[in-house]
Amino acid sequence: MISAIPTRLSIIASLMFIFSSCQMSDNRSRTTSWLYNNPKGLSFKSKDFHGPTPPGMIYIPGGSFVMGATQESVALDPDNFPRNASVSSFYLDEIEVPNVSYCEYIAWMGKVFSQTHPATYRACLPDTGVWRNSLSFNEPHVTDYLRHPSFKYYPVVGVSWVQANQYCEWRTDRVNEQRLIDAGYIRYTSQQGEQHFSTKGYLAGFYRPPIEKLKQRKNLEGEILYPTMEDGFFVASYRLPSESEWEYAAQALVGRTEAGVIAERRIYPWNERGIRFGPGNHQGDMKANLKQNYNAPSGVGTYEVVRGGPTAPGRYYKPNDFGLYNMAGNVNEWVMDMYRPTTPGDADEVSPFMGGGYLRTTLDEEGALGKDSSGRVLYVGDERRYTDNYLASYLDSLAVQSNPNGQVNNRIRVYKGGSYRDQAYWITPGARRFLQENRSKDDIGFRCAMSGVAVTNMKAR
Repeated sequence: MISAIPTRLSIIASLMFIFSSCQMSDNRSRTTSWLYNNPKGLSFKSKDFHGPTPPGMIYIPGGSFVMGATQESVALDPDNFPRNASVSSFYLDEIEVPNVSYCEYIAWMGKVFSQTHPATYRACLPDTGVWRNSLSFNEPHVTDYLRHPSFKYYPVVGVSWVQANQYCEWRTDRVNEQRLIDAGYIRYTSQQGEQHFSTKGYLAGFYRPPIEKLKQRKNLEGEILYPTMEDGFFVASYRLPSESEWEYAAQALVGRTEAGVIAERRIYPWNERGIRFGPGNHQGDMKANLKQNYNAPSGVGTYEVVRGGPTAPGRYYKPNDFGLYNMAGNVNEWVMDMYRPTTPGDADEVSPFMGGGYLRTTLDEEGALGKDSSGRVLYVGDERRYTDNYLASYLDSLAVQSNPNGQVNNRIRVYKGGSYRDQAYWITPGARRFLQENRSKDDIGFRCAMSGVAVTNMKAR
């Protein structure tokens, strides 16, 4: 009996150590042992994030693949040769951003800015005039396509690359605001002009909505503690996908990895090499909304032939193996990348991306964070040179600024996917084209992406 006492004590001590270790990792700093989330002491917050898949998005597990053209270019362009690439996990919209979602954005912008900052409101409006063609009767689309309920789930078009990025930022703001409301911290409030919720503005202290009394916590100075990024309420920012992410998602070679590498390739985002269904109930039907053949009238895609098109609703055609719709045809889609014909040879193999330089915040004369005219955090181009690679890119940017209308300049962006106006060559995932970032067309839309959120409580295997 006496020899059993040390054993019991050691077991109890071990359990207490394990319990204290768990408490330390969850509630206390591992380096100072100060309590986290303590308004009367160290008010620093440390919480795990277990966010669900963002609404309307599909989780895309990262991997390595062969990026680039799968067919020889008729013009023998050297800007898209095959090369190895890898991307991290991310989320991507299941469908192209539809008219109803963009109209929601327009309505919010109109309510908040139309009276106080009309230029800010007008900047979000798509160009419905892109439908006009002197040799086609498209006037009904000019007036009806964006707002008529019958087109609510059709992809929005007439949106420039700049406008698509602004929509992504607005979507981030609305999702984060709603998460704070759902958590019981704030209520819906009337927002006008500079007094509106934006994620960056809120975190910078520009906008402070009233905190519900039951959720109020104060520090030693009596100041109300507002939820911060460390609280785990805020989602990662919505954005456009990079070209490599978009192409990886379009190929959708899920389940075909060997040693972590996808060596196979697809000409189209489906298994078969053709663009029509084989034997079965849908034999002969097109698999995407594209121009059927060379003799088809210009701009007449598959969907228009059988309906009244020209674009198709978001879920009309079958999705690819990731569950993504219309990654071929229907409308082209903007991606983040700036166009350079040398990108395939210059970009990194890991998460390849051609940006346009970095942005940074500014400070006013009093040392406070700078605001733009609408009360949002102001960002300007960052000319600091971080690496040799960036130095080369920066000098290249200076060189092309003197030729703003040339094929290569800092305002040209890549779009991919093909559209109802295009033949089969352009609907292959590797195909790429480009357009000025402030221009729009009746066959270019977009979908949003989000970086994969890391799991914060992973344990060693």
